[in-house]
Amino acid sequence: MQAIGLTSARVIAHFNQQLAISQLSVSNSIAGLRQLGEISWPDMVESLSLVEQTLRQDPANIYCLMHFDCSMLIKQR
Repeated sequence: MQAIGLTSARVIAHFNQQLAISQLSVSNSIAGLRQLGEISWPDMVESLSLVEQTLRQDPANIYCLMHFDCSMLIKQR
């Protein structure tokens, strides 16, 4: 190590820095996955769906008053 200009203290410091970066990355990934788990995906998809938006424009407002299961059947057809 000394032949290439590295001391053990410098190698250890570099290792510890890389370890801290890795731990932060894993921590951020876990936090992101938890946030994804808290999203109401049906609501999210429904809010972005062009089919949903079109059906909600029903002048008689029948679609909006439907039970969720019935509206799902309509969207699937």
